[in-house]
Amino acid sequence: MDSKPNRKRKNRLNIYLSDDEYRSFLDKVQESGLNMNEFCRQQFKNGKVIAAPPADFRRLIWELKRIGSNLDQVLFRLNSIGDYEKEDLKTCIGEIHDVIKLLYQTFKNPGGS
Repeated sequence: MDSKPNRKRKNRLNIYLSDDEYRSFLDKVQESGLNMNEFCRQQFKNGKVIAAPPADFRRLIWELKRIGSNLDQVLFRLNSIGDYEKEDLKTCIGEIHDVIKLLYQTFKNPGGS
């Protein structure tokens, strides 16, 4: 008898894996950012599990926001006084290109292979 009668999922699945299969399974679970149960449910439902974003994803987003803010300030000055520092604009554009390169390098090979 089930010890939790109000459980939504009442069917239990047990499987046996070799040591290599189990290590591979644990690696994939860890890469996904899900717990084992959710990983298996997604695998059964979708046929694939999408990996979690890289650890530095939040930093990339923060950098993009910071650069966008800097660019807004430069453009505001351009619009308000009609004069601007070319170096400020060049710096912002250079930072944007750096982040684009970093994003490309991070996501060009999403499967890691």
